[in-house]
Amino acid sequence: MKLHGVNDMKFLMFNLVVAGALVYLFTADRADVHAAADRVYETADGIKSVARDAVGKGRELLQGDQAAESRPRPAPKPVQKPRPAAAPVAPPVKQVARSIVPRPVSPEVARRRDEVMGTAPVDFGPGPIPQIKQGEKFMSPAQRQKELFSLAEEMELLYARKISQ
Repeated sequence: MKLHGVNDMKFLMFNLVVAGALVYLFTADRADVHAAADRVYETADGIKSVARDAVGKGRELLQGDQAAESRPRPAPKPVQKPRPAAAPVAPPVKQVARSIVPRPVSPEVARRRDEVMGTAPVDFGPGPIPQIKQGEKFMSPAQRQKELFSLAEEMELLYARKISQ
């Protein structure tokens, strides 16, 4: 297993703690718990020694790399980048404007187009158009939110009652 830093060590420690917790939960006898804890300590000591050896070997490798880097290297020759050729300039585009003449359409098509696009007058049917009386106001956004929240809460409780019956 290759460790890449502090996060890997945290992950290993987390797994050790979880394993210890599982052992603790599933063992009923206290003597077994103490024996298991002793084994965990022994295993942790073994892991620590392996980690120390790995860190020591890594330091040795780094010191070896630094010793190799301490020798002077010849300076690299500067590389001259070729200059890009000038891009050819395109001739200007001639703008041609044409006037769009709408084609005549049948009255049914025009009516349907107005309905779909929402430009047709709205027909509320034979009933009266609803109007707000003088002095009446709509709910404020805060009141609406409160009412909707209470309605949703009531529906959740109703659902909970129905499935528990």
